[in-house]
Amino acid sequence: MTTQNSYQNIASFYDSFQGSARAKNYLKLIKKQAGLEHIKGLEVLEVACGTGEILKLLSDQNETFGIDISPEMIKLARQKDKKSTYQIGDMRSFDLGKKFDLILCPYDSINHLLSFSDWEKTFANIKNHLKDKGKFIFDYNTLKKFKEIDGKEIKIEVDEGFVLISTKLKNNLCYWHIEKKLLNNLKSEKDQTAEVVESSFSKDEILTLLKKYYKNVATFQMESGRNLLICE
Repeated sequence: MTTQNSYQNIASFYDSFQGSARAKNYLKLIKKQAGLEHIKGLEVLEVACGTGEILKLLSDQNETFGIDISPEMIKLARQKDKKSTYQIGDMRSFDLGKKFDLILCPYDSINHLLSFSDWEKTFANIKNHLKDKGKFIFDYNTLKKFKEIDGKEIKIEVDEGFVLISTKLKNNLCYWHIEKKLLNNLKSEKDQTAEVVESSFSKDEILTLLKKYYKNVATFQMESGRNLLICE
């Protein structure tokens, strides 16, 4: 199952276990770490924008754009946020024909790219869309985090049931199984299950690669165990 198909399957209940609280906390974190007390009057792009929860919080005071590889995610984002411009796009190769003050790629979205060459294509492409004094902010799951969550299972209560997320590590790839179960029969519908695979690489490899395209790179460890990077 491709990443695109996986997120098509879980788009209908994605917000029930991710949602606005996570988006608010994420924005609070990046404002603090990147010295962005106020995100106002900027051209902002979110790469892998999902259902648009983050951009919805920014679209009143900024010119906001979002791309995602999943048509269903983009459909939901357009429904909830009429002020942003959304389009289907691949983070490695999108071309919007303009540059941005701030580009975000949140929630370990970069990890969905399984080859290091695809990470490089993404970093280069985002650099081409960034203004001279712009900031690119993203986070990623580390190899250490993969080892910590190997074999773990998370249960999140949602309307009509719960979402079950389990992980398995094999050859430095982390396999995520995401499934919505209903309380009435505890059986998932066919379109409510996703299999997602993530890759990661060493911190030194990632920083060396980023410094080919960005003058300044700062890194912070998040409470979740992911690394947050701010590139200029």
